[in-house]
Amino acid sequence: AVVSTQSTGEVYDMLGSRIPYQIEPAALDDGSFSSDSKFVAFWTETPSVSINRYSLKRTENKGKMASVPQLNHAVGSDNIERLGFEVNNEDCTDIVLGGEKLTVVLDCKSGRLKSMSRDSVTLTVAQEILLYGSGKSGAYLFLPSYTTNLLKYDSKPQITVIRGEVRHRAVVVLRYKSSRLVLTYNVNLSPGLSGEYLDIEIVSDLRTPGDLSLRFNAELKSGDSIYTDLNGHNMQHHKFKEKLHTQGNFFPMPSTAFIQDDDVRLTLLGSEPHGVASLKEGSIEVILDRRTTVDDLRGMGEVVQDNVPTPARIRVLLERRVVPLPKSSSYLVQYPSLLSHWAGHALLNPPLVLEDISTNSPDGKFRQLAIQLMKQLPCDEELVNLRHVGSGDARHVTCQLIRRKLGYSCDVSTSAQWCNGYENAQSIEGLFLMPVTVKQQPFSPFHMGDTTELYSDLEAMEFASHYVRIEH
Repeated sequence: AVVSTQSTGEVYDMLGSRIPYQIEPAALDDGSFSSDSKFVAFWTETPSVSINRYSLKRTENKGKMASVPQLNHAVGSDNIERLGFEVNNEDCTDIVLGGEKLTVVLDCKSGRLKSMSRDSVTLTVAQEILLYGSGKSGAYLFLPSYTTNLLKYDSKPQITVIRGEVRHRAVVVLRYKSSRLVLTYNVNLSPGLSGEYLDIEIVSDLRTPGDLSLRFNAELKSGDSIYTDLNGHNMQHHKFKEKLHTQGNFFPMPSTAFIQDDDVRLTLLGSEPHGVASLKEGSIEVILDRRTTVDDLRGMGEVVQDNVPTPARIRVLLERRVVPLPKSSSYLVQYPSLLSHWAGHALLNPPLVLEDISTNSPDGKFRQLAIQLMKQLPCDEELVNLRHVGSGDARHVTCQLIRRKLGYSCDVSTSAQWCNGYENAQSIEGLFLMPVTVKQQPFSPFHMGDTTELYSDLEAMEFASHYVRIEH
């Protein structure tokens, strides 16, 4: 979504074709709404190493304004009406977001997740927000007390629902003493990858000592197992051990964690590392923020009380298993699905948005900015890096291309609608849309081979490095 001050307009792609869009209130980090700006939301698909251009063109007709039902009086609701949106106060019934691909149900009283439905699977998910007592926790040590409090809000949550042609959103503002937590649930109606998962944007402003946790209690027979990634590449299988303290059952989650049974897998994808745990069957939780009252004597020299509003982004993916878990899977490592891999990559590598506020309409000069350097790699490969390593003269640019083969599970049903558009290349040169010269190269950019390499089919989890000289 991009920010606009106009209520009229339409969105066009680089070819001048109108694309689906919606105009909606612009939610701020504190859960209120802007008094002079709006979000213009639309779908976009940008392949790796490419540039797309979209234009917001002002028209006389009023744009497609999203509807804004409210369940409780939200902060900034007067701003919403002032900007021309129709605000309706709904009765308290379950809040349903999404469409045919993904349906999410929220509780109207608490604003918490109740269930998800996707790929012919419906999973009951009771969402909880917990605060672990600070105990002896410090800047470096996580040593919570034995008391864990389910947050009881000081007042009714402020809930605002936004529904449009492109996406559905629910902005939930929770207050606990002097602390504030803003949860924004996003369900895209896109036919592509972004329509497969629930995207939760979180802003926590913690002013109470403790460790703030977001927990999902699902009806899964996951036993005592939880799976996390080790470094964005390898996976680990962890077991809950009752003899250990709470902190002994928390593990690092660099980007991915999931629990599963024979029928369903529930995956959490994070835009930044979190602590994650599964302290009981069917449960998975992540630490969002923390505030301490003691110095842990590890070098900080003071307590952690300089909290600021902290953003986080969690994607929740529900997948149907097509093959039951092996009976001998006690310590067997499991891997994410292809869908999980690409949903995580899109979260960790968002597109860079550049805005041009000129009033010129799209013409040939602007269309030239729509550049695609490469064809898409096969869906089970990732472009790790295409780094500039120098140029010999003004006629060419020298780069190092690193790609890897994803390690993924075939036991999970994956829709292939978002996975298309690549052609089987016979050589690395065939991946580029302009003349290039490719040679073998070690991972060090200071050494180079002297042979042109055909496109090699990597084994799972393998990396490959190539020297690419791109002609101007």
